[in-house]
Amino acid sequence: MRIQAKVCCVMPARNEESYIEATLQSLKEQSIPVDLIIVIDDESTDNTFEIANKYAHHVVKSGLPSMESKIDNFNLAEVYNRGFAELDKVTTEFDYLLILDADTILPPNYCESMIKYMENKNLSFSSGMINGEEQSKNVRGSGRILKRKLYELMDKRDPVNYGFDT
Repeated sequence: MRIQAKVCCVMPARNEESYIEATLQSLKEQSIPVDLIIVIDDESTDNTFEIANKYAHHVVKSGLPSMESKIDNFNLAEVYNRGFAELDKVTTEFDYLLILDADTILPPNYCESMIKYMENKNLSFSSGMINGEEQSKNVRGSGRILKRKLYELMDKRDPVNYGFDT
């Protein structure tokens, strides 16, 4: 059974020129198309911004001063929230939101497998393990998928007091 779903992706990135192209390419190769990719460049000093512009639909600067850049300060929430604000400017028409780190290369069936799993289990949120990555007992941050309804219940924001990738 083929899943019909509109998927959007929000991706924070800081100095990821070594990985971001492969990550974005993996999004383009998903068996369920990722309809919208938003990259939030958090004050990169390398070519992350330029590379992201080749693949993503929207690339925005985090707007956070370098001294307050959140990716290295264990609080990504403000960077995510910048991406969520951009998402809301662009569209409200999506079924699932994928939150992905700029250095996570997804297998081609990742979104499809996660969405099927969520639908079969009646879940609003899920996060999967990717072969070859370090395994953890905690829910992984990169690769989280949530239904739009949950995103709306979160008031379209990530609470800034939770900390790094929580």
